[in-house]
Amino acid sequence: EATCITEMSVMMACWKQNDFNDTACAEEIRMFYDCVAKAE
Repeated sequence: EATCITEMSVMMACWKQNDFNDTACAEEIRMFYDCVAKAE
């Protein structure tokens, strides 16, 4: 089942814009992992 696609896309776009800087995308990463945790 494809879940959290939107969150993943936002996270990937953020990484791309910030040269894969996790710190710059902390909020996006957190939202993605929150979604994954709820989906399980």
